[in-house]
Amino acid sequence: MKNELRKLYRKARIFHEMAYGVVLQTRQRTVGGAVSLDELADSAFVAREIAVLANDLRKEFEAAQGLLEKIACLAWVTAHAGEPEQAEPIRAELVVATPSLKQMASLPRLKKDPKAYNRLMLHLGVPEACRELVRPHWPSMVEHLTNLAEQGRPLPPGIDPNKTYPVYKLTMRRRPDVEI
Repeated sequence: MKNELRKLYRKARIFHEMAYGVVLQTRQRTVGGAVSLDELADSAFVAREIAVLANDLRKEFEAAQGLLEKIACLAWVTAHAGEPEQAEPIRAELVVATPSLKQMASLPRLKKDPKAYNRLMLHLGVPEACRELVRPHWPSMVEHLTNLAEQGRPLPPGIDPNKTYPVYKLTMRRRPDVEI
């Protein structure tokens, strides 16, 4: 699996350089004004279709990355279940990866569950006059709920304990001496 992805990465780098050059040339020719109206329209269409393909591929790779990170974190947590304080980063051929497990919950929304939303806003210290204008910052809430879980404290009022879930993430640092 890794070798197939490495080969694909190398090809993608070559394609990226080639495509980048074509995009720069296209911009220069367009700004230079030496392009017919038909060619502008056709080129705009092809550029849009390439962008759609590239965006679709980006989404697929991000989904695959998320799945790989999640499975790696689960395997790491399972392997270090007995001695979590002795757990070390994953030292692989290409990367040093540090897994993290954070806690998150489905947050109440003002329109769907105003009572739970107001209890959460009260807990967070948001004045009643401002509650319609405030939405919790997602990364900050992940950190807050993770800290509460680590301290063994209960969830804030308004958050349903049955709607909590883990967020798995790998912090990855590429090894400087290895080529992908």
